[in-house]
Amino acid sequence: MSSALPKLATVLATWSDIDPGEIRREDTLDDLDVDSISRLELALALRKTFAVEVDEDEIFRAKTVADLLRMIETAGV
Repeated sequence: MSSALPKLATVLATWSDIDPGEIRREDTLDDLDVDSISRLELALALRKTFAVEVDEDEIFRAKTVADLLRMIETAGV
């Protein structure tokens, strides 16, 4: 399990009514109510939380929490 998952789950919980502890790698961003406008806000939140550069094209290609984790880990976390 990624050490970034708890922090990412806390960020993602901003857009859903799901407790961060219940967010799993296989959850889709659609399931978490992360729509296209929210994805831009998510990119900013990930930059701030993880101190990484997030490519906005990548954030729109991401389908699951696991995709976001890979993106964060690739960026250096």
